Amino acid sequence: MYYRKPQLIFVTDLPDPKKFGPSALLIFDQILFSHVPNFRGWIKKFPASYAVQAGESLKDLTRFPQYMEAILKLADQLSTHQLKIIVAGGGSVGDFGGFVASILKRGVDLVQIPTTWLSSIDSAHGGKTALNVGGIKNQIGTYHSASQIFLVQSILFAQGHHQIHDAFGELAKIALIDSNQVWRTLSSAKEKEADLIWKYLPQAITAKYKVVNRDPFEKKGIRQLLNLGHTVGHVIEADRGLSHGASVAQGLLFCLEWSHRRKLLKKTTYEKIHSLFSEPFQFTPLPSTKGFKPIPEKRFIELLKSDKKKQSASHVNYVFIENFGKTPLVSVPIQSIVNEAKIQKWVK
Repeated sequence: MYYRKPQLIFVTDLPDPKKFGPSALLIFDQILFSHVPNFRGWIKKFPASYAVQAGESLKDLTRFPQYMEAILKLADQLSTHQLKIIVAGGGSVGDFGGFVASILKRGVDLVQIPTTWLSSIDSAHGGKTALNVGGIKNQIGTYHSASQIFLVQSILFAQGHHQIHDAFGELAKIALIDSNQVWRTLSSAKEKEADLIWKYLPQAITAKYKVVNRDPFEKKGIRQLLNLGHTVGHVIEADRGLSHGASVAQGLLFCLEWSHRRKLLKKTTYEKIHSLFSEPFQFTPLPSTKGFKPIPEKRFIELLKSDKKKQSASHVNYVFIENFGKTPLVSVPIQSIVNEAKIQKWVK
């Protein structure tokens, strides 16, 4: 295991490939060809590059050997001692590329260039890498932190409306974990959409590292606070095929209602959080939408039991909301989550 806090570099445009030395191997999302002007010219300046298609299938363990064979052929043309992996892409590409860097030649230097708002707030930071097994997310992985992370304004601002809103779930999560100050400034912010995220990106990243640095390898339970909204969110993501950000947003709404029902939240705090979920984030509970079909109970339980935070066959660690900056981690029976999901009409 290896963790270090990376150098965060906020830039307007993509960095010069020469910065990364003569043995830099770029792993990138092929969709960037059509989304980023002059991207083809940029990658040609790298000694070696490997295009991938983003998505959870990229992280499928059964496909990994064929990817690795191709990457090894490229790496063998470069100096082993100077080898560096540069990853340009969203969450799935970052997870994949980070895992490659952690095992290639027993671990090489890693640079992340997150190209989605969601990855720029969350997955590019903290050193976690992961692959999926049997369709279940992030079942194997390593800790391998980047030496540098470039936050590129021109690429992030090229994201569409959907990608912007996809990041709101993680922004809301980290703001809740951090402090009331974040919420106060968010509630009065005049910026919208991409401008809003770019303004709060440094603050959100700093808030995440405040948690990660206290428990980089999840040995103390502190880092599990970052799973706020994720327990039920991952179930929704797996069952409904929603994006990660949208699923986390639904998980946060679920948590807010459950925390309120358990009388952990004062009414005024509940109302303040609820109003901010509505605006500026525009979160809407999926069960309240027309045509929604509940998740079968058996399926819901099956997905909950695949959660990495599971303590036993019957209990899972769950993050509740008590207040801004106060999100306790509690061991709860899986059946309690199921019962609450029935109340909130997620499960039948």
